[in-house]
Amino acid sequence: MSDHKLDFSVRKFTSEDINTVSQLKQNSIRSLNSRDYTHEQTQVLIDRYSREFNSGEIAFINYIANFFDTFSNPSSDLNQAKALVAHIDDQIIGYAAISNLDWLNNSQTLYELFVHPEYIRKGVGTKLLQTLETNVENNCKVINLFASLTGKPFYQANGYKIVNYSSFYIEGTRIPIVKMEKWLVKPSETEKFFWDISQQGKRNIEWLATETVAFFRETFS
Repeated sequence: MSDHKLDFSVRKFTSEDINTVSQLKQNSIRSLNSRDYTHEQTQVLIDRYSREFNSGEIAFINYIANFFDTFSNPSSDLNQAKALVAHIDDQIIGYAAISNLDWLNNSQTLYELFVHPEYIRKGVGTKLLQTLETNVENNCKVINLFASLTGKPFYQANGYKIVNYSSFYIEGTRIPIVKMEKWLVKPSETEKFFWDISQQGKRNIEWLATETVAFFRETFS
């Protein structure tokens, strides 16, 4: 397909989208991430999303989501959504989700962003990312994420800076990733100093956990 922009829409993710989005993630990883990861690494990533939820499980997830929305996000307004899908008619072509679990640090974490391989470089990922960036609470000053090696250039093009290269284990397989962040407002020197200190502490813990797993695998395998 050519590189012209698509005519697509963005809406709030619902529990009924779970299986379709899981399939989207698998297709995206299989087609795109295989350029930067080994076959074993790619398959492990795909397997994370291979489970299919039945109608009863989807209904339960929907009940839980609606219960918490009553307190945190009663509106179905797109501007309040933390998880989004991009679609053309009934076909979902992209998905992204962000969390405000880091609100104490005036930050949020972008957890996932996937685009169907047939629709990359059409503005889908950028639209999803920009919508989530717009949706963050007023006190959010920085967004952080762990990017795949494949996704790194996309995030750089959207203003995210590399913090460090890291990795984690899934089912005993080491997966290289890239820690990145983007300040939505210009931080003061004090804010930046304390942010960097807190994030370095997190990175040290993450590194120690990953290398401990690696040590035990190499020692006892």
